[in-house]
Amino acid sequence: MFNCVHINKIDIGRIRFDCYGNVASKDLSTYRSRAIKKDSLAVLGDKPSDEIRRRAYNYALKGEKLYFAKECHIPRDLYRNSGYSIVRDPDKADKIVIPQLQPTILYFLYDVAAYEPASKTIELFSVDRNESNRDNFSSDLTNDFFNIRCSFGTGYQFFQTNIENNKKATIYPFCQEYIDILENTYPGRKYIMEKDVNLDYPVTINLETLKLWKRHTDMDMLRKAICASDWREYPVTLCLFLMNEHPFIDIRANEALKFILEQIGFVKDPHYLWTTSPRMVYPKDWNLLQAYIMSELGVPETGGFVNPDTYNNTGYKDLYRSKYAVAPLTITEPILFKNLKTLLNL
Repeated sequence: MFNCVHINKIDIGRIRFDCYGNVASKDLSTYRSRAIKKDSLAVLGDKPSDEIRRRAYNYALKGEKLYFAKECHIPRDLYRNSGYSIVRDPDKADKIVIPQLQPTILYFLYDVAAYEPASKTIELFSVDRNESNRDNFSSDLTNDFFNIRCSFGTGYQFFQTNIENNKKATIYPFCQEYIDILENTYPGRKYIMEKDVNLDYPVTINLETLKLWKRHTDMDMLRKAICASDWREYPVTLCLFLMNEHPFIDIRANEALKFILEQIGFVKDPHYLWTTSPRMVYPKDWNLLQAYIMSELGVPETGGFVNPDTYNNTGYKDLYRSKYAVAPLTITEPILFKNLKTLLNL
C-alpha cells in the first residue's frame, strides 16, 4: 500500500522524548536541493518504483490510441508520424503513456511522517524515544505516537498508526499518473513508459549524421534534429559526441532536449561520466563512436597513424617527424561503461 502526497517542500527533523514519556523537543530543518522542486511527489511505502515499472510494462502497437501524461516530453508529432493516434481522454486510450522514471531515485528514511496540506510540506522525523532512561521511571511506550500527534496540533495528516522505524519516503517529479498507478485508481488502465513506445525517427544517427552535426552552427536546428533522431539506439555515442563537439547544447534547451540529455547522461565533466556511469554499452552504439573518432583523426575505421598533438610544449617539436598509432576498441557484446575505460587503458 502506498500513500502519495503532492509536495512543495521537505523538512527533515528529530523528535526526542524525555524520561517521563513526553515530547521534549522537535527539531526541524528544510532540505534544500535542486533535486527537490516545487510540484514534487512524495510516496510513502516500499519499492514504489517497482510497482510503477510493473504496471507500465506494456507495448504499444501501431494504430493504437495513446493518452499522454502532461509531463511527457517527446514531441507528439513523432508519435503521429509513427502510426499512433493521440487522444485527450484517457478513458478512450488503449495505453496511457507516462514519463520515464529518473535513473536516480531520491528517498529519505523516517520513523514518523507528517503532512501539512496547506503548504504542501512533508515533515520526516527520526524518533529518539529515550528508552534507556525511561525504564527507570516505568514510562509507558504505548502512547508515544499519540503524544507525537498531539504535539503537532491541527492541520496535519498522518499516514501511520504507530512509530515505524526506517520507513521510506521516495521523491519523484509530480505526475498524476504515478499516483493513479500506486493507488490503483484505475485498475483496468494499461500504462507504458515513454521510452518504450516504438517510433519511426526521421533522423538516423550514423557517421555522416555526426559529421554534419559537428559542423552545425545553428544550435536551434541541431536541437530539433537531435529530438527527431533515433538517439535511444546511440546514447553513449551521442553523449560523448555532444560533450566534445557541442558542450553548451544544454543552454536554451527545451523540455524534450532536456529529457534526452538526462537520459543519455550528458555532463560537462568526462571524468565524472567515466567514473560514475552504471550504464551498459551496446556494440553498435560504441562502435559508431569509434568509427567517428577514427574518421576525425583521418585514418581508416581499422586505425592507423596520426600526427601527434601532444608535443606542443617541447622545443624539439619541429626537428623530427613523429606519428601516433591509433586503433579503435570495438566490442561484440554489451559491456559496462566503467569496464570500457579499463580496456582503453590496457
